Amino acid sequence: MVPRLALAAASAALSLIAIELALRTFPALLPRGVYYGSGEFDPDLGFRLPDQKVYYNKVRYVERIPNRDGFLDIDHERTKPPGIARVGFFGDSYVESVQVPLEQTFFRRLDERMGRRIEALAFGLSGLGTLHAMALYEKFAPLYEIDLAVYCFVNNDPSDHFKTAQDLRSGIFAVRPTALPTDDPPGHHVFQRPLASSGALTRTARWIKDHVLLSRVVYAQVQLWSRRKNRKEDAELAVEGLGGLAPDEWPAPLRADAERLTRSLIVSFRDAVTEDGVRFAILYVPDRSDLEGATGGGSWRAWLTDLADDEGIPLVDPTDELVSRRTLEGPMYDDHWTLAGHGAIAAALASRVDRLLEAHSGSEHGG
Repeated sequence: MVPRLALAAASAALSLIAIELALRTFPALLPRGVYYGSGEFDPDLGFRLPDQKVYYNKVRYVERIPNRDGFLDIDHERTKPPGIARVGFFGDSYVESVQVPLEQTFFRRLDERMGRRIEALAFGLSGLGTLHAMALYEKFAPLYEIDLAVYCFVNNDPSDHFKTAQDLRSGIFAVRPTALPTDDPPGHHVFQRPLASSGALTRTARWIKDHVLLSRVVYAQVQLWSRRKNRKEDAELAVEGLGGLAPDEWPAPLRADAERLTRSLIVSFRDAVTEDGVRFAILYVPDRSDLEGATGGGSWRAWLTDLADDEGIPLVDPTDELVSRRTLEGPMYDDHWTLAGHGAIAAALASRVDRLLEAHSGSEHGG
């Protein structure tokens, strides 16, 4: 009996090793739904940044290599070239842009459109909110002499930094800082999530996640199953958390707290940037409902526009560009922006960047 069990275990182990080797040798064989990339924990940021090749195969197959700082962009010299203005984009997966080849990303295409006048740098990572984008700015902007900091606001940002929302999703890999609104300055309190590494089981799970590609295949399939199951349930909070809901679907008290918190974080972000003598602007990522002309509570667009007006923050809203271009060029979104969508975003930014660089933050609305 024991020899048979040992033989079965050895056969299973060899089969798993063979599958792992096949996936690493031919990563294009990865099934749909996989997004794999391991990272190194950065204690300054409180979360991990990629440190090896990233594989994406949700809509199309893409391989991307992180630069020396852990972002899916080219390596940039620390010292700014003479006569060049540097524009830094800070945000989540829309800045990371893993869904398309590097040369097709909006920030690389912005460089092409504007010639040698500007150099675009991307500091983005999937799942980040305003709190984390601000942390990226504080660490990396001084290293690269950024002239214009653009925060890329996505409709799930108010939940990605909101402790109440993230506590609903916590797992052994949830280690990013979160925050709650307070009545005391600066209007929010940050909670650092400790690395969940105390137990042997957790350490083993983390090692498997970071080193075994097959584990990401299994994890991706479980996620897809969970989301399909969730769509059939009438749960108050989606499995993706509050970020999976439109603002008007949030429970009213939680939405009020999220609005207070996100306003506080955006204002703090703006203040930190302007104190450095750097320009600040927000790039709004339209929700798909925005492209259909929806109004009201389907997205955070109206709320963000009011905030930008109140605070005098330049806001780039590319909704019109996306709508007009999709008639000629096709869909602007699949998983994230399509190739055409990245082109539309680059065009929207190119028409505004000079004005944003010339105007001090708070003196002009970027429109």
